[in-house]
Amino acid sequence: MIGNKHVAVEVPLGSPQIKYFARRYQWCPRGGVLRCLVEDDENGQLVVGIDDQELSLEEFGRMLTTYAGWGMRGLSLCRTISCTGSRRWRCANPIRCVSRCN
Repeated sequence: MIGNKHVAVEVPLGSPQIKYFARRYQWCPRGGVLRCLVEDDENGQLVVGIDDQELSLEEFGRMLTTYAGWGMRGLSLCRTISCTGSRRWRCANPIRCVSRCN
């Protein structure tokens, strides 16, 4: 990786991070960094929340194929308790990890 000049681009807060690419029937990231919320649904299936979308593990994995052949930097995870009491894992910078109840 020495000499690699790639810089991961983070989409500004408030701007959509993903878009739906109808010709490939999949979501595509708009930048190189994704802020997301990892949860499970009522059936215990993994759900990844990005923007206002809830992606299944299959949809999220398909979106990551956009980066096939690339490496991935580790995730920053912090556990939060939602206003309703459910436990969540938030993929984010721990400095920004705050409760939405405030």
